[in-house]
Amino acid sequence: MVDTWNETFDEEEIECLQEGRQYIIFKPNPEDESIFSVKVIDTTLEEGKLSDTSEESSSNISVLIVKGIMHMLDNELDYLAERGSEVVKEEYLSFKKEMFKNSNNVLVFDPNKVKH
Repeated sequence: MVDTWNETFDEEEIECLQEGRQYIIFKPNPEDESIFSVKVIDTTLEEGKLSDTSEESSSNISVLIVKGIMHMLDNELDYLAERGSEVVKEEYLSFKKEMFKNSNNVLVFDPNKVKH
């Protein structure tokens, strides 16, 4: 499990966010980028209203999605990191395949198809 890093967020930066949006902000620890802080900001609410605990917001699909993401970050962080790594690898391999698709002088080696 990745450790958490509880860093404060710059209030000036938060005040500049566009209204009518919900943000999930990840802030990596400058000393160890495998550790990060997360902050959820909802700029869709009027001043003084409760955020995601009110009846009204519980029917908002984006609030439910954000709650689900935060739950997964709290409970499934290792899975998310593994899955993210797999996606990056697949994207890279797809990019390389596309890059060489019209090359006649490239031999594709697939270790799974080598007979022993």
